[in-house]
Amino acid sequence: MKRIVGLVSGLIVMVPVGAVTPPAGPFLCIVEQATGFRFDTESNLWRQASFRAEQKFILKRTDEKQYEVMPGTRVRVAGVWAVWEFGNDHWPAFICRSEFSEYGGLWCESATTERFGFNLTNGRFITDNLLGYIQPGMPGYRGIDGKVLPEGSNTPSMQIGKCAAL
Repeated sequence: MKRIVGLVSGLIVMVPVGAVTPPAGPFLCIVEQATGFRFDTESNLWRQASFRAEQKFILKRTDEKQYEVMPGTRVRVAGVWAVWEFGNDHWPAFICRSEFSEYGGLWCESATTERFGFNLTNGRFITDNLLGYIQPGMPGYRGIDGKVLPEGSNTPSMQIGKCAAL
């Protein structure tokens, strides 16, 4: 009996204070505010811009045996969690390559330069899109048609909101 009590006590000591148990999910995440920058072609300057806060996301654990088919490929979702734009279950917007941290944080990335962060403790999430501001003029920064993309072809942005378990 003393061994069992000692083992249980040892396990309790190993768990960090405030540690969060990984959830089962899924979560519905709703954007509440959005902001960013847009290129003003008249002044030839970048200006602060507000965007409509209308996006919704589904954050869910991935099935390691499932293939999400991207057009022309058989690319497997190689992540523990993934974030889909609400209504689009064809391909995830963000892939989360690791489990929630011991403090409830989760970080995910898109195939480009976007990120999604979620705090399980307070339900808040944030996304950012860094594409568009530094890329013009970089070799290889081209559109699908192969043409060089002009200044302002994309708008850096940030969105914040809340997630709730479904």
